[in-house]
Amino acid sequence: MALFIYGTATNTGKGFFTAEDRRAFFLRGYPANVWVVGNNEKGALWLAEKNGVEKTKAEAQALVTAEVEAAQAAWDALSDEEKLDQIILDQLILLSHKGIYKWLNTRVYMVHE
Repeated sequence: MALFIYGTATNTGKGFFTAEDRRAFFLRGYPANVWVVGNNEKGALWLAEKNGVEKTKAEAQALVTAEVEAAQAAWDALSDEEKLDQIILDQLILLSHKGIYKWLNTRVYMVHE
């Protein structure tokens, strides 16, 4: 018997999964809205409640690989300036989630030549 169920389900944001879900069964998300859940009743019910579509491991891996390769190709197509802008933006988002951005917001500079 397989240890995991592979599937796709659209993450709807806060509340899509809970700490209780995490304690009740194995749950891990990947790019392309691919989810891996424990192969047990609670994991299967969660995927069904989220209108998930069960996939084989190979199908799930193909979806993740395609998403990652598309993101890499998009990154590679950016100019160095655009890459720098994206890195700065990503760092600001990270800091804002940690509540630090409010303190730094007057000290953020974007430098372009």
